[in-house]
Amino acid sequence: MKKLLLALIVVAIVFLIVSFFVPAKLTYQLSVASTQQNILTALQPKSWTKWESSVQKAWQKDSTSCHFGPDIDIPGKKIHITQVSPLLFVLEQTAHNHSDELGLMIVPNVPDPLHTSLVYSRVTNLFYKLFSFLEKPSFSITAVPELRTYLEDVPRFYGFPIQIRAVKDSLFVTKSANIPANELFTTLAATHKELEDYARQNSCKILNKNISFLPLDHDSLTVMVGLNIDKVITGDYSYNFKQLPSGLILATGRFEGRFSDRMAIYLAMQNYLKDHLLIKRAFPYETYRSSFPASDTSNIQMDLSYPVTPQ
Repeated sequence: MKKLLLALIVVAIVFLIVSFFVPAKLTYQLSVASTQQNILTALQPKSWTKWESSVQKAWQKDSTSCHFGPDIDIPGKKIHITQVSPLLFVLEQTAHNHSDELGLMIVPNVPDPLHTSLVYSRVTNLFYKLFSFLEKPSFSITAVPELRTYLEDVPRFYGFPIQIRAVKDSLFVTKSANIPANELFTTLAATHKELEDYARQNSCKILNKNISFLPLDHDSLTVMVGLNIDKVITGDYSYNFKQLPSGLILATGRFEGRFSDRMAIYLAMQNYLKDHLLIKRAFPYETYRSSFPASDTSNIQMDLSYPVTPQ
């Protein structure tokens, strides 16, 4: 019995040693809540600083030492991307004369274009195929899960926190004016005070303050200042009462920064609506959690909301 047990132990040890030299291919599949186009964009070399950990850390440490062309060169490492076909890639990282490679295929989900499958494979050995928990993290192991995490993280991918929410404050009293662009800030302050006075005259509780913009020709614009109120009123020739139609939802992004920089969130929201198949049903409006801006350099806190419906 002891001889048999000893023989089995020897066989097991020999098998484990040999298993290090027997190649094995591992294939995985991940479902990603993102579009095919977004994945293709993220695989472009200059996008790697946003999601792949080694490139991201090197870029943050010293961007001048990172170079992006057909290959990604960072101190001590190089990532080479080969596009075999429109949806098939080979990704290879070389570091200290060691190469780590994986194959990646993008598989569109035709019934649901908002989700895409990533099928990827890598070569390891039989030992790590059997005992994968013992294998150290490497480029071929972590790259695709990192890509999925980035694509599904809305603030990281779009640059701003964005969410879909139900319409809560649907009643507005508004006033519009066509003005020269250089009169914007004085107009905002004066119109806001007029609206507050009008709302109080109608015994309305003021819930939020909003602005909506529509550019016109010759350096002018239409500006509509609005207040969310708590009840239905009649309005008049100067002050309009508006109510968002039922059945709408709001796609809302949050911005904090200089007033002159806020167009970045408009672009991010446009991309978000397109990616999530949402149709605009009314003009977007800015809801201010800070004071209205007094100049282009004013620091503001505001939410940009688009009334939308799904396609």
